[in-house]
Amino acid sequence: MGIGLKLGLGFLVVAVLVAVVGFIGIQSIHRTRITAALVADVDNLLLRVTEKDSMVSSAVSTQDLDSFEPLKVRAEQLNVEIHTVIADLQQTDELDDELDFVSFLANEASLDVVHSQLMANHDELLTRRDLFSETPLLEQSMRFQIEAKLLEVGDPDIIDDFRSMSYHSKEALYQYQDQEHFEEWFAATNKVAEGLEVNRVGYTSEQQRVLLNQLQVYLDTARILGQITLREREI
Repeated sequence: MGIGLKLGLGFLVVAVLVAVVGFIGIQSIHRTRITAALVADVDNLLLRVTEKDSMVSSAVSTQDLDSFEPLKVRAEQLNVEIHTVIADLQQTDELDDELDFVSFLANEASLDVVHSQLMANHDELLTRRDLFSETPLLEQSMRFQIEAKLLEVGDPDIIDDFRSMSYHSKEALYQYQDQEHFEEWFAATNKVAEGLEVNRVGYTSEQQRVLLNQLQVYLDTARILGQITLREREI
């Protein structure tokens, strides 16, 4: 779990505690001053807010998009329902002077901001993780294809540069996962391309063109992997 998510969850706990104080306050509204229908609306609002908090708490604990999406959809539905009930209650004269209701609205607004940020962060985290689970296989497949074509001619200097590139890819993806090592991987890939452009041992123009194109696509893929990995560590 990233530092940002830990802080977010900590903030969620604090926000929930603050909101609960508001819930207790709103429940203490002097019931003799308002109608039974209005009491029911207030209770209904409290149930929805409580359920939404439960949905968000469960959603940000999920490990994959399949588990996350239904909880996200339900939380969004509840959010719409909550704001609809609040809008109706704000039109009710009986609650105009109820300070507990005003306090509750402020607490709910703060909690809504926390919920939205946590859900957005977790959605992004799972989406990137899902993409990351597939992209390394693509990177590996592309690397093997490039290697096979390089070996057809067998320039020892380019082969050495290619093996260095492969080594840097593993360091960046699986060992260090930081900007410095991703940059080293990108630089090593560019060095292979530069060796091909010099073409010391007689690659045909077609071999050279195909390999340079493949290396460019490979480098683009590497950069995407770098962005995904670094962003996931930030969340």
